[in-house]
Amino acid sequence: MDLLAVLLILDDVFTRCSTTGIDQSCSHPSLFHCPLSLKCISIHRLVDGVFDCYFGEDEVFPTCQLNDSRRFTCKSEPNKCLSPIALYNGKADCKNNEDEMTETQRNILHGYIPFGLLCDGINDSLLLELNETDETNCEYWPCNNPYTRCNAFRNCFNEIWYCNRGILIRFNINETKKCLCPPSYFGNRCQWQNQRISLTLQLAYRTVSYTIAVFQIIILLIDEQRQISSYYEQITYVPKRDCDTKFNLYILYPDRPKNFSTNYSIHIDIFDKILLTYVASWYLSIPFQFLPVNRIATQLFIPSISLIT
Repeated sequence: MDLLAVLLILDDVFTRCSTTGIDQSCSHPSLFHCPLSLKCISIHRLVDGVFDCYFGEDEVFPTCQLNDSRRFTCKSEPNKCLSPIALYNGKADCKNNEDEMTETQRNILHGYIPFGLLCDGINDSLLLELNETDETNCEYWPCNNPYTRCNAFRNCFNEIWYCNRGILIRFNINETKKCLCPPSYFGNRCQWQNQRISLTLQLAYRTVSYTIAVFQIIILLIDEQRQISSYYEQITYVPKRDCDTKFNLYILYPDRPKNFSTNYSIHIDIFDKILLTYVASWYLSIPFQFLPVNRIATQLFIPSISLIT
């Protein structure tokens, strides 16, 4: 007898010892009695892809009658309900292998194609009764939709989504492509978001006089050492024109990525453009310095000229 045969015999002996017993019945309802192997096992070990009973009674038991919501029902075998342990274990326990598929793959298998996969440039499903795929008639599908943007396929002839949120320009004879990105995005395709502060600012100015007032507002980002960032914003505010206006601004951090060892705040100065005089200043703290994007909304009241000393 060769070594392999001896090992197989020993393996069978050890398996029989671990999967058989002398139990004639089980005393607790949470246990399953293997009638041939004379062993009690937990009902959670039924139909889990592992033979816990030597003669395999635990893998043929109709577990759907347990009404266990945690079990997975094979669509290809409606009377087979698998233990969660049997899912994604590399072994096909369902007839159509759906226990090893993702939820999206299962939907495709049964003809339910997720909306985001339609006309995305990849054939995911064949509708046999119509002889069509999920990529059929895509010429009627709008190319500028959120599912096809930045998917590495040229879905739009004019490449409208090439620059994500930016503007595509072409230059030189070979029409080299370049993206002009808005302040909130950067990268050669405007594909990354800038760490920034989104500031919504509303100004109010009340005075008893009827003189025309024009103010220049300068918005700066400063660190804890009072060092001024190179990025700033300016607003020309005319009270009679802009009294109900909300100014939406992006203030960018000087470093990319942001230096988390430095705390920043917003410094706002206001000047009278007609009298060429300083009017007031405000400091706005940034509450959550660790966030990549902070949103701050505030309303500032411009003091009357007569109150300035």
